[in-house]
Amino acid sequence: MKNNNVKSWVCVNQNGTYKGDKTNLNKRKCWLIFGAVIVFLILATSIVLSVVFGVEINKLKSSQQQTFLTPLNVELFENQSNTMAISLLNNIVSGVSYNQQVKMVGSNLKSEQVVRCKTKLINSNNQEFDVVLTAPNNWILGTDGYYYFNGRVNGLTEQLIFDQIILPEGFSSNTKNKGSHYLIVTVECLNFSSAFAKNVWNSAPSDWLNSFGSGIE
Repeated sequence: MKNNNVKSWVCVNQNGTYKGDKTNLNKRKCWLIFGAVIVFLILATSIVLSVVFGVEINKLKSSQQQTFLTPLNVELFENQSNTMAISLLNNIVSGVSYNQQVKMVGSNLKSEQVVRCKTKLINSNNQEFDVVLTAPNNWILGTDGYYYFNGRVNGLTEQLIFDQIILPEGFSSNTKNKGSHYLIVTVECLNFSSAFAKNVWNSAPSDWLNSFGSGIE
């Protein structure tokens, strides 16, 4: 007995004419389309995540990578930030202090600027860790993780930012592969007289903002 609810389809090819179930064909097409969409979304998501986590470190690897324990000078630029990457040794030990000197150099500056600095550690698994710095007394640590320079800088500035770091707890042997950890040092500048810092760096310590963020001599 023929089921009138099932639609059929006809396919003609070189070998003749064949009949089939149009309903099953439509279902098969829907599942194929659904599967293709799922695969596309998974691939797209993985690509986006890899770009987001990898873009910064890849740029730094190719252009501004430095060697661990070697003194580093970070150039200052007006109303800009400058980020450097220091490639760490593959046998680093968590919780241990290392002598790493980093200075800021203001030879590019034409006007007085205020400065803040932040460091972080990115391990081989793209995890981020805070780093404890040994900085001179003219730097103050804010609750936002930035170190703020108690003073103004200009074209003659050559100032120590820190000379020692303590690597954070949390490393194990399975994350120490071939020196793929990086210490990221970012130094930011804003024009002093324009008082940009008062609005842009509003998470800075209040005493620092009153002294250096207002643009008042």
